[in-house]
Amino acid sequence: MYIIYNLIEDTPIFKGDDRGFISIMKLIAVGNGDTEYSILGFSDAEEYLEIYCDNLVAVSEEKLELTGWVCADPDENQWGRKLSEDKYEFKQDLKWTDGTVTHPPFEINLKEYSKEKLEEYVTPYGYSVDQLEKDYPVEDAKYLMAECIFEMDLI
Repeated sequence: MYIIYNLIEDTPIFKGDDRGFISIMKLIAVGNGDTEYSILGFSDAEEYLEIYCDNLVAVSEEKLELTGWVCADPDENQWGRKLSEDKYEFKQDLKWTDGTVTHPPFEINLKEYSKEKLEEYVTPYGYSVDQLEKDYPVEDAKYLMAECIFEMDLI
């Protein structure tokens, strides 16, 4: 199963299997006026997406399940994953005109932060620690706190 995200509109435009991925990429190529570009198989479809579709990104659900990475913000190509009960890892890829620069993953251990320090990180995003713990399952609340730390410290 593959998902193609439109990074400009911050929405998925396709979810489907390998054949569907190839078909949608053929349609996109034709829509772009690239009638000379042959998309015969999966590798052709991936190559076309990478070279000609700067506003799109494709992700394999199977790959995400194996690695645990979840797209936290497709517009910024930001990814996060849970490592253990209180440890999370985030990364963000920045695309430049000469290629893609990937920031190395950044690990966050929530046990290293006091409640007061966590408040400093979540407040700019309109949250409070108590609100997150009340409104979300524990795992989701911790993930959001870690994501706020990542965004405030590294971006």
